[in-house]
Amino acid sequence: MVQTSPGCLTPDLGHIRQRPRVPKTDNHHLGKPEHPINATLSSGKKRGLQFSIDFPSLPRVLRYPSSVWKTVKQVEMTKLYSYVLRWDTGFAPNPYHGFCTLACCKGQIRGRAEVGDWIMGTGSDARGKWRGNHISYAMRVTEVLTFDEYWRDERFLAKRPNLDGDPTESCGDNIYQFDYETGSWCQEIPAYHCESSEMEKDTSVDRVLISGDFIYWGGSGPLLPEFRGWNLFKTGPGYKVKFPEWLVEEFIAWIRGRQAEGQKGVCGKPMDS
Repeated sequence: MVQTSPGCLTPDLGHIRQRPRVPKTDNHHLGKPEHPINATLSSGKKRGLQFSIDFPSLPRVLRYPSSVWKTVKQVEMTKLYSYVLRWDTGFAPNPYHGFCTLACCKGQIRGRAEVGDWIMGTGSDARGKWRGNHISYAMRVTEVLTFDEYWRDERFLAKRPNLDGDPTESCGDNIYQFDYETGSWCQEIPAYHCESSEMEKDTSVDRVLISGDFIYWGGSGPLLPEFRGWNLFKTGPGYKVKFPEWLVEEFIAWIRGRQAEGQKGVCGKPMDS
């Protein structure tokens, strides 16, 4: 306390201007921002006193606005991609030899899906099949490879098409590798998608989605149920992905229930085989 006049004491606030150190907290490992948070202290007749608080010393809920946390939550949330499987031949997806793979078609999904996301294909009503709203397959992405990695990986040699083999071998989707001499993609074993337009569409996204956690029903899949009145199936081209988190969780629980009943891996034949 400083005596400024007889009987009058004024608080010595000089130490506030020197930015007193704030005790460390468990949040210090998060690092400091470029600029500290400034606040204004108003007390009695003294106003405009500036002091600083180290950013990490605040609780996390105060350090970031709610909009940021919503964004982070959406980024971390498991996504579900739903689309109509117009042609179901065992080629895309290819559920054979222990893995369900999506190496061709659906470039937008292949370009966006990450490990942990789910892909779901439903049947089509086209050409009189009347399989709309019936699930054909569901796979959780467990790995993502490039075409060259996919081609060379010994686990997937059996997915190279064998045109003289049975249907599970002839529809192999491991068909692309890059020719560094010509600077273009090529098919060592021409099978599916031999037209240049099809090859260009497939190779425009150099990603192959791999799953060791899947159910493939093909043309015998069950009717996809509603979840609290919500429909997961897509109609027409493209795909759906903007589902509430609770809806994705309930879909996964439904799939886990099916797996608990013994429905794992390949459980049916392709609709168009």
